[in-house]
Amino acid sequence: MTAERLAQRLKYSNLGNVEGLVRGERVEKIGAAGAGFRSLTENIDTTPAGRMMMQMVASFAEFERAMIRERTSAGIAAVRAEGRIGGRRKKLNPVKRREIAESVISGRKSGA
Repeated sequence: MTAERLAQRLKYSNLGNVEGLVRGERVEKIGAAGAGFRSLTENIDTTPAGRMMMQMVASFAEFERAMIRERTSAGIAAVRAEGRIGGRRKKLNPVKRREIAESVISGRKSGA
């Protein structure tokens, strides 16, 4: 079966789109339909070993995301404890802001 025919059959089935095919619910639908899935570009399939591998990869991805969130929160708390706040530094000091506002209001310079 060619890739085009497979994509066409998947399009008209209830399995969903081709890009999101390996998501859990779609893999379940494939199995319920009595078919299997094997990716040719990634080493993923719907055999019991392949499903276990997908679950392990998903678990590691979830763990890594939690670690990133925890490190980010710790870093933000550390800089706040030092008295710094996040965000971009102000480009203009109050004196320059007032000068620009006065220039625009008086008509010497435009707001653009």
